[in-house]
Amino acid sequence: MTHWAATSIALAATLTTLGLAAAAASLVGARDTEVRLCDDYAGIPPGWPQDPAAGMVRVRLQGADGRRRRLRVDATEVTNAQFAAFVAATGYHTQAE
Repeated sequence: MTHWAATSIALAATLTTLGLAAAAASLVGARDTEVRLCDDYAGIPPGWPQDPAAGMVRVRLQGADGRRRRLRVDATEVTNAQFAAFVAATGYHTQAE
């Protein structure tokens, strides 16, 4: 059994358990297909690698004191340990530092 087949069976079982039988039925009998990779990818906007806020979402919060705070939240979760390893490896300094 291929990885995709095993994954689709597990996903179908989960969807059925959640009451989404129609979605589960569409996965039954799904087969592996060959995926053709593109030769050139131009989906990254100009300046993306140089923009420190690239890939982040701007979030505005209002505290109980009425003050508004703005944060930028990355799209990918990072644990404190992962961030510490990144800082140790790269010497990165945050704006707060």
